[in-house]
Amino acid sequence: VWTSALVLGVWMAAAEQLPLWEKNPRVLELGSGLGVNGILAAKLGAKITLSDYFPPLIENLERQVVANGVAEKCRVVHLNWAAEAGIEAPTSTRAPDFSNLLGNLSASEVERCALLETNESFPIIIGADVCYEPSHPELLSATITRRLAPGGTAYIMSAVRFPELHARLLTNLAAAGN
Repeated sequence: VWTSALVLGVWMAAAEQLPLWEKNPRVLELGSGLGVNGILAAKLGAKITLSDYFPPLIENLERQVVANGVAEKCRVVHLNWAAEAGIEAPTSTRAPDFSNLLGNLSASEVERCALLETNESFPIIIGADVCYEPSHPELLSATITRRLAPGGTAYIMSAVRFPELHARLLTNLAAAGN
């Protein structure tokens, strides 16, 4: 679990934030990974959609929501930020090497995964340490812009390991009015 995920979780569970989750908001978690914050959001009262790109991670998320007793408040989906932005997926340069675990990502693996509805949006989007590839500022800002409901808020916790990417993300989000 990345440090940013822990910091986001502590913020989410802070007493002053609890009313946000107790209203049972619909929440989208970007790059859920292990699902720590999505599961926490469900335990705090949210109706959460956990998302990731890699089908084996999605399968693990499905098991985790059941194991943590929040399956009735959770949905797990495949979300491709490049597709959200309307572009072809770029090559990863900094992502962990899942090749031994994943092999080649086949169309049939993706087809087995649930997807978001075309025009589905959320009043709250959360994400932790999701901006680490050179393409992420553009892809992430496009995904947030497309999926954030009018008047909604995105809470993205990020260690500034790559200052140039962080700056581009903030610039892109501001330019899109987010």
